[in-house]
Amino acid sequence: MKAWLAATAIVATVVIGALLIFQFATPMPSETDTKFFRAQAASLQSQERSFRAQGLKPLSIIFLGTSRFKNVAMKPDQIAAAAKAAGIRRPVASTFLAINWGGFERLSPGARMLKKFHPDVVVMMPELFFEDFNRVTRVQLGFRYLQSKLWGQEYYLFGDYEFREPVCWGFKVSPEQRLSISDRWISKGTEMPGPGMARETAKRLAAQGTLVLIADVPVSKTLLKYRPDLGGASFFKRAGFSPSTNLAGKWIGHPLPDESYCDWAHISPDRAHEWQNAFFGQVAEDLNRID
Repeated sequence: MKAWLAATAIVATVVIGALLIFQFATPMPSETDTKFFRAQAASLQSQERSFRAQGLKPLSIIFLGTSRFKNVAMKPDQIAAAAKAAGIRRPVASTFLAINWGGFERLSPGARMLKKFHPDVVVMMPELFFEDFNRVTRVQLGFRYLQSKLWGQEYYLFGDYEFREPVCWGFKVSPEQRLSISDRWISKGTEMPGPGMARETAKRLAAQGTLVLIADVPVSKTLLKYRPDLGGASFFKRAGFSPSTNLAGKWIGHPLPDESYCDWAHISPDRAHEWQNAFFGQVAEDLNRID
C-alpha cells in the first residue's frame, strides 16, 4: 500500500511539474516552425544572390508577424514591384516569417536567425508586442509535444498547411465568433513572455543597424469596431519601450475597402498590392536612406 501511494505521489509530482514547465516555459518547441524559417531565410538569400549576379545591390526586407502579414507578403516579386513603383531605388529582396496562431515565442527561432543574416529592414506587427499563447493553450500544446515525442512523431502546432497557404476564413463566422476563437488561444497584454521577447529583439536589431519598422495590416472596418486599434502615437508607450534610432512605427491609418478582404481580418492575397502600395509609399524615404 505504501509503495502504491509513493508511486502515485511520484506520478502526480511529475504531472504537476510538467504542467508548470509547459505553462511558463519559453519558447514553445516546434521543429516544423524552425524548418520553415530556415527555408524562408534560404529563399531570401537566393533572391539576394540573383540580384548580385546582375550587378545590383539588393535591399533585404523580412516581414515578421502573423497570418495577416503572410497574406500581404507571400510573393517576393509582388513586393519588389510595389517597392519599385513607390520610388525605392534599390531592388528589394524579401521574405516573411509568419505564423497563424501564437505570439512572438513561435517566431523566436526565426528571429534568432536575423542576427546572422543581418537584413536591412525588419517589419514587425504590433500584435507581437501585445499577444501570446495563454496558459491553458501552453498546457495543451505541452502535452501534444510530449505525446509526439513518446510516439516518435515530428511535433507541429497546427499543421504544415499554415506556412505556405494564405488564410481566408470567409464571412460565415461572425466578428464576435472570430474574436472569441482567437481569445481561446491568445492572451492580450505585455506581461507574457512573447511581448518581452519581441521588445528585446526589436531593440537588438535596431542596435545592430537594422531598420525596424512597426507596421500594422489593418483589419476590416467591421472587425475594427470590435478590436482596439493597435497603431498610433501611443504604441511605444503601451508596448513598454521607447522608440530609438532605427526603430520606428509606420501606420496605415484606415482599413482598405471592404472588398479587399477575404474575411473579417485578412486581406485577400490577390489584393495584397493595395497594402503594399500604401506601406511602401510611407516608408520609401526611410528605405532610400539605407546605404
